[in-house]
Amino acid sequence: MTYLIIKPDTIQSTMMGNVEMTKQFLERYLVQTPGDFENLTVAVSDKNRLNIARYAHHIKPTMEYIGASEMRINFQQLETLARSNAPIEELENTFTMIESQFNLLMTELASYLASLK
Repeated sequence: MTYLIIKPDTIQSTMMGNVEMTKQFLERYLVQTPGDFENLTVAVSDKNRLNIARYAHHIKPTMEYIGASEMRINFQQLETLARSNAPIEELENTFTMIESQFNLLMTELASYLASLK
């Protein structure tokens, strides 16, 4: 399968080539990350800049573990916009772009995990 967001080579490198560790990591990631993203979704819905920045900052570094560097940059942009008091419409537009990427990310991770079993 061709992946648009994740990079399996990066995931394998992060997990030192250990397939069992990779499976455990992906299973945990697929459970925990949607909850973190839901917190961000609520913060955007509530127009709470402090929480938008907080949750974007929390999610951002995990994107590098799975090779989703572009998404890490987008989360950084959202965090920066929230901290700089940018218009809420700009935050919402950035979040909407991230949201569509995030849904594909989760699908790709689930598919990659299934390929390891």
